[in-house]
Amino acid sequence: MNEIETEAKKNSFWFSLIYVGVGDLALLALFSNARDGYDFIFYIVGLVLLVTAPVFLINFAVLYGGGENKLVPILLQVAIFLLTWFISYRYLRNKYLRREKLRAKEEGEESSKQKL
Repeated sequence: MNEIETEAKKNSFWFSLIYVGVGDLALLALFSNARDGYDFIFYIVGLVLLVTAPVFLINFAVLYGGGENKLVPILLQVAIFLLTWFISYRYLRNKYLRREKLRAKEEGEESSKQKL
């Protein structure tokens, strides 16, 4: 059980870090001043923003609304990262526990067949 939780924590951390990090980078690229001549890159940024929409919408509203304080979006993204990590950890932990129960059940059935 402890190995399952450790594996779920590790995998959910990396998933959350990459998912929220890519969304942050795309959002920062959207609000940067270097837009001239890089149309293809901004199509890619738009696609990434569509995929990562659940984690950046609040920050988009803050930045678009003219948030002068740069600390607020950072704190929001940290909170969103922690929330994403928690949700993905719970999902992966339950998934791994179900997988282990199925393996134990299959091993029990195989050992009972071998005894016959």
